[in-house]
Amino acid sequence: MTVAIIGAGAVGHALAQRLVQCGYTVSAVLSRRRESAETLARAVDAPVASSDWCDVPFQTPLLLICVPDDAIEPVAGRLANLARPWESITVAHTSGARTTAALEAVAARGASTLSLHPMQTLTLDSPPSALEGIYFGIEGE
Repeated sequence: MTVAIIGAGAVGHALAQRLVQCGYTVSAVLSRRRESAETLARAVDAPVASSDWCDVPFQTPLLLICVPDDAIEPVAGRLANLARPWESITVAHTSGARTTAALEAVAARGASTLSLHPMQTLTLDSPPSALEGIYFGIEGE
């Protein structure tokens, strides 16, 4: 399975690294700040590190939006404007305070949507093992 990470903060870091440990491939890391995207991309051997929405790989089947709660809807709106095969893509956000309604823009294009919130405090220094054995709040398709 291939995943793109949008947001290179604490949750994005921990999830990307843990997913790689579990056999996933990170195809891209996108962040507002290119430097943040590059740092995480290097850590998980992602070939794409960018701050440009157009750099989301065309057929990546899973997009994880790991941004602050108030940025989820604008990010989903920007993603929805990209020409992608949305019917074969799942878009998830990691907010514990927002439902999948925040992803309506991509859902309207045909994407499956999911809210996936780790019940664990994470920092940029959290090791991937911080996600082992914890609970996640999950809501969506």
